[in-house]
Amino acid sequence: MLTIILATLVSTEVNSNSPHIQIKQEKNVHKIGVVGSSVDLPCDVDVSTCGKVYFITWTKNVSSEWKRLYLFSDAVEKPLQELANPDRADFFLQESTAFLRISPLRIEDDGTYKCDVTYVQGKCPSLSFATLTTYAPPSVPSIEKDGKMSINGSIVGPFYEGAVLNLECETFGGKPTPEVSWFKGDEELDSESRARLEKNGASSVTSTVKMTLERDDLGAKIECHVDNEAIDDALVSWVEVDLHVGPSSLEVDGPTAPVTAGDFVTLTCTIEGAKPAANATWFNRSDVLNILPQTEIELAPDGTFTTVSTVEVPVSRHDHQGTYYCKGSNSVLQSKGEAPLLKSLDIQVLYPPAVVMQPTGGVIVNESDSAIIYCTYEANPFNVTDVQWFHEDEPLAVPTAGKYESTSQGYPTLTVRNVRKDDRGMYSCALSNAVGRGNASNYAEVNVLFPPRVEATISPEDVKEGNSISLFCDIVEGNPQNLLRVRWFKEDELLHETTEREIVWVGVTRNSSGIYSCEGENAAGWGERSEEKELIVNYLPGPAYLTELDSPAIKGETSSLQCLVEEPGLPPASVYRHYVDMCLGQDNIRYVSWQDFLKHSITLKHFISLLGFCVSVKHYS
Repeated sequence: MLTIILATLVSTEVNSNSPHIQIKQEKNVHKIGVVGSSVDLPCDVDVSTCGKVYFITWTKNVSSEWKRLYLFSDAVEKPLQELANPDRADFFLQESTAFLRISPLRIEDDGTYKCDVTYVQGKCPSLSFATLTTYAPPSVPSIEKDGKMSINGSIVGPFYEGAVLNLECETFGGKPTPEVSWFKGDEELDSESRARLEKNGASSVTSTVKMTLERDDLGAKIECHVDNEAIDDALVSWVEVDLHVGPSSLEVDGPTAPVTAGDFVTLTCTIEGAKPAANATWFNRSDVLNILPQTEIELAPDGTFTTVSTVEVPVSRHDHQGTYYCKGSNSVLQSKGEAPLLKSLDIQVLYPPAVVMQPTGGVIVNESDSAIIYCTYEANPFNVTDVQWFHEDEPLAVPTAGKYESTSQGYPTLTVRNVRKDDRGMYSCALSNAVGRGNASNYAEVNVLFPPRVEATISPEDVKEGNSISLFCDIVEGNPQNLLRVRWFKEDELLHETTEREIVWVGVTRNSSGIYSCEGENAAGWGERSEEKELIVNYLPGPAYLTELDSPAIKGETSSLQCLVEEPGLPPASVYRHYVDMCLGQDNIRYVSWQDFLKHSITLKHFISLLGFCVSVKHYS
């Protein structure tokens, strides 16, 4: 870019004594040259008027002094000073003009130049001036972050959304002082610049931009533009911002119509606008789903990522009107302590009745009373189309006149009238709706209380007088099974009432023999009397007496003796023992049976012995 400003100062002097007119001209031409290019500084020469040129001197005003830079004549063409080494000057002389070409141009060439022309005839001296302004293109800007140079076109970061980005752009060697500006796309950013002048007249400029990064800065190119009059187009350096942001949106998709229990449903969670990609976590109510989702991550045009998480879950009745949640988060939200994105989806599930028998603790009734049980349930749809009742898993014929009655107002209810002990046990029901049938998950127990049926036991049933016996009243059937009281009867008379099932008699007598029975009482009342049990108490025979039937006894003849026992004992005595010769001493006691006496005639010795006769009567039990 060259700009030329021409200023001419003309001065004319007329000497009336001279036949020739002497002209002194001074011209000041303003030239602009770009460093590295060439510039032609004009010098006024008028050969046609003034004749042949004798000598031309180029000087430069340096610190208010004119310093020679170039000499020209027919014999000499000599660059001097800074134009000499290396040779950067050439002079071109023509009829009406001449010029000094400086190439390549340096910043230091800036200044005011004077061309002094002397002619051979010496009558037309001429001075012309040229002011040279040098322009220097600035250096390609360099960008620094945190004092570290960034390569042009490189990526800086990563940064989290909300972070403050500081960039510094520096350029040097520009003349005039470059203008430095920052852009994001077409938007010029606020910045601060400072310039410092170098020794050669060029300038260095440092510009700083400070910006708080937002989502709009995703993938942004931050450009530093440097411009001055030495260049046609601005010099540009840039960096790309690697910005990490939290997810911008989260959507959950799933079935919009009711589904049936047992089916599988597909739920999709789409998380957009996250960098790095967001993670999706699924919840069923407050519990994390233990099903591994399928995840796809897609790159969006703005450099963020879209996460698509899909789960396929089986649904049950417990999921009806339940809520599934998807939570989306990434490292940006976590580092900033911000809550993850969260959305939910409600599921409507159709399912057969889920039935629970009531009361769960069962019912207790006395015989002949009524028992009422019912079944609660959950179902969708709630309307029940069929009810079936079961006793011990066997279906009941409901209704049955006088026995079973079922009502469906509210929860289905079964009334068992005039209950008997056979009606006790486990009851359940099965309910049906438009989806299917549901059996009760538990039983309702009907506990029928009825008086006990007992059995009397005597141990031992055959006992000797003076020994001990135990009387047991055992429950055979009844509800409850424990006896509160026991009554004992001998024959039909109440003998004893106790709270114990067992009675122990010590030292029974023969009078204890008899027919015994018992009856028991439980919470339902007194039961019937048991079957009778006989107790037999065995005891020894009473004393024996010996009498003579044939009196007197005659030697050599048969004599009859009789052994009398008034109390035969129990069982009655069956063996009689007769002892003879008992008077002869213990060692001579001889036992003879009754038949022996019948076989032998009695002698006097026998008779004498019988006078001291001892009879022992025994029985064997």
